[in-house]
Amino acid sequence: MLALAVALSLFTTALFVLGIQRQHALAHDILERQAQAIAKNIAALVGHQVAANDRIGLASLLESFGEFEHIRAVMVTDRRETPLAGVRRNAAGNLRVVSANEIMIHAADNTTPRPGPHDVTPSLQVRADIGQIAPIGWVHLEYETSPLTAARTRMWVDVLLFLLTLACVFSAALLFASRCEEDGASRGPEDPAPRP
Repeated sequence: MLALAVALSLFTTALFVLGIQRQHALAHDILERQAQAIAKNIAALVGHQVAANDRIGLASLLESFGEFEHIRAVMVTDRRETPLAGVRRNAAGNLRVVSANEIMIHAADNTTPRPGPHDVTPSLQVRADIGQIAPIGWVHLEYETSPLTAARTRMWVDVLLFLLTLACVFSAALLFASRCEEDGASRGPEDPAPRP
């Protein structure tokens, strides 16, 4: 009975861990697609400022994306990866223009290792081309992953509470079974009534 309870507990735990990892990977993909869509939209909107080398207009336009609360930073570069303008979220939660050397968004090339979907990082970085045929620059976007981290934490708490409840139920069942055995052993074998 105890072996069955332990095996069932281990099987349930493995299913929950697998489920958490799959849900985390799915949520990571969704966040990455959202970040990529935002970066592409920013790229479409800033094309004229990049082509005109209008850094002031570009910085002003980037500040307007402050309503997207999960954007941590945006940097626009020209085709040589020279920063033209950038914004970073400050302590008050607003996107503010910062100098190029204050933004440490790395180019999304093959030399920078990308975190996997099971890695928990505070942000993810995506890049979108500015220009349709030959890129005239790039938008580098750093996107907040705190909703992903919070969801993963909630899932682990739920799993731990379930496993704690399961352990209590199994303990109670084992205690009940052992008491039933003790009661049966203390009574001894019952003699059948003599037949007349």
